[in-house]
Amino acid sequence: MPFLFVFPKPTDAPPRDQPGAADRLTALLCPYRGPVQRIELAHGQLYLSSLAEITPTGVAIPARTRKNPQTAWLEIRIDDHGVHFETDPLGTFPLWYAEDDARLIVTSEVKSVLALDGFEVGFEPERWPADRKRPPDYSPYANVRRVSPGANLHVTPALETREQRRPTLDYQPAALLASDEERQAGLDTALLASARAMAAADGPWGAFLSGGIDSSMATALMMRSHADLRTFTLGTEYGNEYAEAEALASFLGTEHARVTATEPDAVAHFERAVFCNETIDGLTAETLAQLSVLAQAAAAGVRRVVTGYGADLLFGSMLRHQLYLQVTGVDDLQSLIERTCWSGEFAPFYAWALGIEVHHLFWDPQLMNCAFQIPAAASFDGTREKLVLRTLAVERGYMNQDHAFRTKQALTDGTQFNRLLSVGFGLGDRYAYDEKSARAVAVLRRVFETGPPPR
Repeated sequence: MPFLFVFPKPTDAPPRDQPGAADRLTALLCPYRGPVQRIELAHGQLYLSSLAEITPTGVAIPARTRKNPQTAWLEIRIDDHGVHFETDPLGTFPLWYAEDDARLIVTSEVKSVLALDGFEVGFEPERWPADRKRPPDYSPYANVRRVSPGANLHVTPALETREQRRPTLDYQPAALLASDEERQAGLDTALLASARAMAAADGPWGAFLSGGIDSSMATALMMRSHADLRTFTLGTEYGNEYAEAEALASFLGTEHARVTATEPDAVAHFERAVFCNETIDGLTAETLAQLSVLAQAAAAGVRRVVTGYGADLLFGSMLRHQLYLQVTGVDDLQSLIERTCWSGEFAPFYAWALGIEVHHLFWDPQLMNCAFQIPAAASFDGTREKLVLRTLAVERGYMNQDHAFRTKQALTDGTQFNRLLSVGFGLGDRYAYDEKSARAVAVLRRVFETGPPPR
């Protein structure tokens, strides 16, 4: 739920929030498709998008019946002890807070404070040394703090802020799953539980399908609950995985669509992903741009989409990808996962702005902890990645041998979207992520200096 909560401080000065803030927020808070409403509460003013479910004691998004761990959600609860902000356990829904002499502000998107009179955001991403890993609660703003991902934030009546952290991931489990039978059983149980949690939300549903094992598993499991699932595959003039995806779509019996991204598409969706998710990371913005192109195509016919995105981070694949490690500056599992928090990689706003929810099958605490218990040798035999997942897919009948053991391609290797974006930016190297990060920073700097781009 995109929102902005303004807590006025006791003062004799008149309120600094100008009339019309709700109208200005409509252009700043995702989604941009509906008006922002202002609600007067005992603690202050709450501005929120039309996505919200309002209850007598607070607000929630998605609805409480869809409070599952694979998608971003927020609940705001109000009682005599103040205001409590609770997000999904992995913190994919970000919380930010800031204050000046007149007010305390809590929001989902830092750009929302541009609608308030008298508050200037200190956007200073260059303050962090390039050779240091950023923590998951890293903020590129000098005067706006990020709540630790997954933590609850409590604002007391005295406007004191307290974070309650909730550790959900065990990166170094005391015991590993020793046998093939234990791994298969544990992984299958966690996968099915994740799929059931998603399937509790009404459709119509879609799936982003590349034909690789991750998206194929997500699609196959969702097909068990939603027989009318539609699948979408991305391609560019430089490459595609249409044939592989269509083979699996035919096997599963889904209605399938090809989606083609052009250079203008790549640039436009890169910039809108930066604006929506407020990311300063070029690799993240490029990834989100691909998902955004697919989301825009899917939004015409579906309400929710499942993906297999994130599995590469769980089964050790990216720790064996030297270029990825060089670009991201991480070298261990925990920093790999925590990087996705500050980068905004799983934040929902780019999709919500298109009127669609994106659910990630593998981005589930139970499933992630199960993956962390699988020894590296069970996932990689020197040639094939995610061996345990592929074997499970065949043995449980989710797909056949050819589909499950298809040669692995990274997200951009099949489509060469990174090349398409580089050409669109006039860059000679498709891996020019320093330059792409600089462009992301430039987009956000323009926002904080001149306001939102035209819709």
